[in-house]
Amino acid sequence: MDIKLHKLHQEVQATHWWFRVKDNLLKDIAKKYFKGATVLDFGCNYGHSVKLLNDWGYNALGVDVSREAISFGKSLKIENIYLDSEKTFPKNHFDAVISLDVLEHIEDDKGALRYLTEVVKPGGYIVIMVPAFMFMWGIQDVISQHYRRYTLSTLTKLANEVGGLEIIRKTYFNTTLFIPIALVRLWARIFPPKSRDSDLNMNNWFLNGLFFIIFDIERRIFKYLNFPFGVSAVIILKKK
Repeated sequence: MDIKLHKLHQEVQATHWWFRVKDNLLKDIAKKYFKGATVLDFGCNYGHSVKLLNDWGYNALGVDVSREAISFGKSLKIENIYLDSEKTFPKNHFDAVISLDVLEHIEDDKGALRYLTEVVKPGGYIVIMVPAFMFMWGIQDVISQHYRRYTLSTLTKLANEVGGLEIIRKTYFNTTLFIPIALVRLWARIFPPKSRDSDLNMNNWFLNGLFFIIFDIERRIFKYLNFPFGVSAVIILKKK
């Protein structure tokens, strides 16, 4: 991820509909699976989720490969965030690990999941969220430097290849907006835009508010139902 996109993430984190609902979703998942847990945020960016988890009463820390992101987080007085190359953990150390929109940035995603499996305790949880479906590939994937998008089948295969993991839940998410987003991506593929603006540029306050309401209703349904398709894929794993 380039520096410009890091900066954009940092600027819109508190207001963009996607990030706001993603925070609420993380809180729902944490309540269900992370009771009193020590949590690793793998690919924490500047530490937004680390701060949230600590504010919610968990013992969280994060690592990221971006020196710029970690430096920015520390300038905001966010604690317990580290450069990946400067922090190592023993095996069976964490009660839970989250990796939200990270694996798609890593060429060796199997190696990354194997590492997460090593550092989580037996009986601990790994929560992964990734962008879904390669036919949804668009400019956002390019400027975010993604290697791939996933399906639940490819996530299941990845977990099985790593081994030692029980699949607790797998589902798609951001289903309500899937068709509109797919049509926009298809249109952009047929008629490439002149600029390479990120999907995160959301200057229309009305649409931002509307998408938040729609997406947050879906988030509430997510507690009880799995979705058959969506812009994102979520898998929750438990170490055997």
